[in-house]
Amino acid sequence: MSRSKSSAGDPVAARRPLQQSATGALAGHALIVDDHPVNRSVLRGLLERIGVDSTCAASGEEALRVLRGRRFDWILMDLQMPGLDGLAATRRIRGDCLAAGTPILGISAARSARIAACCRAAGMDACIEKPVSLRRLEACLRNRPPTTDPTPGRDSEETGAMRDADWRRCVKLAGDRAEVAEELLYLMLECLPPGIEAIQAAAAAADPEGVARQVHSLLGACRYTGAPRLLMACSELDQLCARHEFGRVLLLLPGLYEAAEHFARAAGNLLAQRAQRLSRTTKAIA
Repeated sequence: MSRSKSSAGDPVAARRPLQQSATGALAGHALIVDDHPVNRSVLRGLLERIGVDSTCAASGEEALRVLRGRRFDWILMDLQMPGLDGLAATRRIRGDCLAAGTPILGISAARSARIAACCRAAGMDACIEKPVSLRRLEACLRNRPPTTDPTPGRDSEETGAMRDADWRRCVKLAGDRAEVAEELLYLMLECLPPGIEAIQAAAAAADPEGVARQVHSLLGACRYTGAPRLLMACSELDQLCARHEFGRVLLLLPGLYEAAEHFARAAGNLLAQRAQRLSRTTKAIA
């Protein structure tokens, strides 16, 4: 992969010429800003497949520090993060001229015209819904409308709704790469317990904003990991949080905890079965 070089910035309204390799593939360096490791891993893998290098920041504050030291060709910015969220970080980036001329693409687990408008108002160039597909991401990086990409994530919510772990869906979301799907499942299993604990702590502290933030973060990760039942539970809670119905949120949280336990058990069994099959295949070859 080729890495982009820093160059003097143009006014914010202007956009630098698209960087491409001699073969027409994208070339350059993107900054990924997301607080959840599953989301960062997915975006990094997608960018790698289209020839784009990446650097990761786990918060809006970290992104500002990184941007003071170097330039990037694109910034992929998650909207909801603890502390400085994506919209606030983008306003700071634009206001401080830290990335003049650099496209900023918002990444959101929610879908609405209001969110898209907020992204534009903050200074973002586009907003992409999770799960981000390779086709949609490349289209946005090339600054053309992704009209041929189907609405992401709908089939995961409308089919096999009560399955605990859907391996086929996970592989599909990983770009039909089983090894990447496996990696994402392991990462999700590692991140799920502290995520659930953070939701429980926020609920115990009667902190609606904390619950909403943690639920939304988990929702984004669920969109990439073939977890239909957990995805549905997170999606319903996320909508209630957006409507500030904290009482109903508290009533439904036990269902989320149960869905998380079922997913962890099903995903663990799935990964164990795959490991056993791999072991048998290896022994057979030997």
